[in-house]
Amino acid sequence: MTRTPFLGLDRHVDVALRLTTSPDNAAAAARAMGAILAEFPAVSARLAGLGHRHDDVELTLVVTLGSVDQVAQSSPDARDALAVLHRITTSMSAYEPSFTTIPEPDSPEARAARQLLERDANWLSREQVAS
Repeated sequence: MTRTPFLGLDRHVDVALRLTTSPDNAAAAARAMGAILAEFPAVSARLAGLGHRHDDVELTLVVTLGSVDQVAQSSPDARDALAVLHRITTSMSAYEPSFTTIPEPDSPEARAARQLLERDANWLSREQVAS
């Protein structure tokens, strides 16, 4: 992997996708996302936000497309990451997927996601697909 340093940092492209669901369907949405992620084991993705709006739960998934160079060259890893985003937006349309900003690390949504993953590291997991 070619790394392009920028002010001492690796430049990479992350895309945030928000899904909206009822509290009763949040675990099912996570399992559906996990099933899609299981098809693309090389794609880096993480639950970055867990929030609520009115009576709905909002899940924010961040998918890393790769380094700036990989995206510019349309590398296989970058194409796989785009395929994940495409699959989620098309097959999970009932969850109203929308591109959004990545939650700030100290935001309530990011803290809630971290707390959930600390309690249950497999909540959004490729390994939980079979269960």
